[in-house]
Amino acid sequence: MRFFAIGVLAFSLQSCLNLKKYGEKVLQESINKNYLEAHNSIREKSGVLPLEWDSKLELSAHKKASEYKESCWLGRLPILGFNSYQSWGKNIETPKAIVNHWHDADGTESFRISSKYTSAVGCSYVVCDDHTHSSSIIHVCDYEIVPLWERFK
Repeated sequence: MRFFAIGVLAFSLQSCLNLKKYGEKVLQESINKNYLEAHNSIREKSGVLPLEWDSKLELSAHKKASEYKESCWLGRLPILGFNSYQSWGKNIETPKAIVNHWHDADGTESFRISSKYTSAVGCSYVVCDDHTHSSSIIHVCDYEIVPLWERFK
């Protein structure tokens, strides 16, 4: 009887872990969808084709965001080749607000979002470990952009 109880407990713990992983996956897919919808809303207004979600770009964005997790500071300069944003405390931003911020910046960040040469996006975020920056989140998006030399073929 004891082995049966241990087996049931182990099964229950594994089920809870699987359920937690499933819940995290569903949450991440929802956040990804929000990033993509925010990008495509701006692109629709600009008259360009919608972007596709790319899991490789998402992984690239996550790796880049993770580089800043320990220091929890992006600094004042943008990350070369990526769109990046940091929010703190009560001012935690939604993916839509962040993408709108980039678009309103009227620079390279805006170009990546609304260019007809951008075809895919992948975004990610990390929550900082540094307790001096409570609730700080670093958001990063990476883009598939047609290289300049291929635009004129």
